[in-house]
Amino acid sequence: MGRLPARMMTLIEAETYEREIERVIPTCDPDTLIVISRRIRDGADPEPEFVAKWGHDIARARYGDGLRLSDLDRVDTRPAVPDPQDRAYLRANFTWLDVAEPDPADPDPQAGPA
Repeated sequence: MGRLPARMMTLIEAETYEREIERVIPTCDPDTLIVISRRIRDGADPEPEFVAKWGHDIARARYGDGLRLSDLDRVDTRPAVPDPQDRAYLRANFTWLDVAEPDPADPDPQAGPA
């Protein structure tokens, strides 16, 4: 069997590989989650990332507690956060992050059809 070519990680790839997932926060978009990650070596520098829910589910099933930020697919959408406690946590810990409240005119995606 042939050898695979070696490749150096970029600094960004190395940083995401060294971050474990600490908390998962659902959003109003059923396909998007917010994950809070921390550096593995010292537990410092918490950071939020918007990620695809399907990718999180697959990576969680595959890696369990060994899940790292590098295992997830980041997304560009920034949906609202339905839970007031989650919004308060994000606003208190990440003052630079714009955390939207759900639009009262939109139905709750978790509730299903009426």
